[in-house]
Amino acid sequence: MYCTEQDLIARGWGEEIAGLSDKTGEMGGDVNEAILNQAISDACAKIDSYLVGLIALPIATPSPFVVRCACDITRFYLYDIGVIENVRLAYNEAIAFFEQVHLHKSSLLALLGVPPLDAPSTVGLQVPKLSAPAQIFTDDLMSRM
Repeated sequence: MYCTEQDLIARGWGEEIAGLSDKTGEMGGDVNEAILNQAISDACAKIDSYLVGLIALPIATPSPFVVRCACDITRFYLYDIGVIENVRLAYNEAIAFFEQVHLHKSSLLALLGVPPLDAPSTVGLQVPKLSAPAQIFTDDLMSRM
């Protein structure tokens, strides 16, 4: 998991997360752990879907940037309807970043805090294959001259 309930609370979203996860609409209630954990799991799966084939998954020690993005995506997923604009913007920014990474913008991989994998031949840049025609002037031909 790339974020936890504590990561969400540390961002000042404790009451909001509790209200969104208990589905009663009351702020300040208890967090429904099952709903919150499902949203976190969904956010992590979304992130992994963009990174598969680029880095080893799951990320063992996610960078603070990945944690922030996972929190933003989780928060967005907790809204069933009526998502507020700043939550939507944060979600869109996180997804846009991972889309750019997915398109193999290798300079962005450094923000993930993990080394990239060697891309398989069907993904990303490929190593060029060099070939040359057979020699015309061989040693044998030159010795007959």
